[in-house]
Amino acid sequence: MLPIIDIRVQALKERIRKIKKIVVVCSSKGGVGKSTAAYILSCILSKSKKIALCDFDFTGPSLHLLLDTNKTFTEENGIKLPEVSQNLFFLSIVFFTHDKPLALRGNNISNIILELFTIADFENIEILIIDTPPTTSDLILDILKYLENADFWVVSSNSLLSYHSVNNFVEVISQRTRNLELLILNKIFPDDPESFKIFEKLKSKFRRIISLPYINNIHGYYGKIKEVRSLDFIEQIEKDIVDFM
Repeated sequence: MLPIIDIRVQALKERIRKIKKIVVVCSSKGGVGKSTAAYILSCILSKSKKIALCDFDFTGPSLHLLLDTNKTFTEENGIKLPEVSQNLFFLSIVFFTHDKPLALRGNNISNIILELFTIADFENIEILIIDTPPTTSDLILDILKYLENADFWVVSSNSLLSYHSVNNFVEVISQRTRNLELLILNKIFPDDPESFKIFEKLKSKFRRIISLPYINNIHGYYGKIKEVRSLDFIEQIEKDIVDFM
């Protein structure tokens, strides 16, 4: 018997063929600021490049809240992603669930990934940023399987609990890909030089470790992309990531 071939896999490859870079923002631990990091990165990079920001946290999507948008797709050559700000396009499961709760098993997650990439139009998109749920299971493994050239930017808070979890996550991911580019240390707790020294131990796994400072009243920056770009640390973040573009 001939093997069953899922034609969506080839369709996925064709859809993303012209995308110059795929960034997976990920972590094994919740509450470390993955979505905030993905939002800030998209605000920075969309200054000069066409960005598609994708919310792959299917059971707990939140990027539409950070973007403060209720825009949805139009149908044209598949689905055309809404431009929520100049050069910044958005894809989320909330387009289809209307922000209703969703419970999924592993095979359903795989099917959603394939369906979204099959129908989404990424024409002219230069960088794809994917925000993921805290996991080392099906979704991350599917990304490793279907998006072989994706680069992983791992987020951790500056806590010892986060370090332990992320350290294990990095061990799993590094066995499957060499594309561990950035460790983003999100400072949700007061500065602690000793904890930073501990995170330096992970540095050998990445091309660079960067810090994302604590942002007071982060809620006040939701949907305010120009204001995010004017934060005093943004220029340094731009310098830190320019080599990876």
